[in-house]
Amino acid sequence: MPMYRQSAASEPRLEYGTELAIGVKRFDETAPLEPSIHESNAALDSALKARQSAYHPLLVARVELRYAGYVFDQAVRTFVNHAKNADGGKPGAISKAVAPHGITPIIAPRGRKQIPVGQKWIDDVKKSKVKGVAALREASLAPVEGALSGLVAAGASYDAANGAYLSAFATELAERAAHRTHMKHCVAMIEAAFPDDRARQRVVLPDDDDEPTRATPTDGPQEG
Repeated sequence: MPMYRQSAASEPRLEYGTELAIGVKRFDETAPLEPSIHESNAALDSALKARQSAYHPLLVARVELRYAGYVFDQAVRTFVNHAKNADGGKPGAISKAVAPHGITPIIAPRGRKQIPVGQKWIDDVKKSKVKGVAALREASLAPVEGALSGLVAAGASYDAANGAYLSAFATELAERAAHRTHMKHCVAMIEAAFPDDRARQRVVLPDDDDEPTRATPTDGPQEG
């Protein structure tokens, strides 16, 4: 009887294992296998749910990282606009001192890649000796530094969420492998219990040729 593919996701593995656990109870010869099948199913199900639970926080962290990047971009734009205002409304010495290549090199990096770029830019602004930059820093740099701190925090949160998800997924993959190994062992035990009885094997072992277990587009009444 065919088993699920080695590359199968957790759900079809659990479906197979659940059906097998039910099937072995139908005959005294195979009933003792049920507890270990149930235990294998439970371990995989727990790992699956842990990975699923870790996915939503990862999505939240991903959005928060994008938003923090947007906030930092806006803070940079505002600061450079203040520099232009200090120059009399158009690019001048102060503007060129704080953004010699414009804002694109500062805001183009995405995600965590923007953090070192932003930090270096702020450090360069703080080191500038160009007349007028000190006053600009005093009046307008704090929001930029705050936005960068928010980006750093969002990056750390994303790293933590991503690490938790990858760890949960690694555990799930290990449980998938363990589940398949145990199912193969149980199938061998069942075949050994009924060596010449294909009828009873068919009762116990799940078979894709049986009745469908999921609704399909053709199930149910059809529109005329």
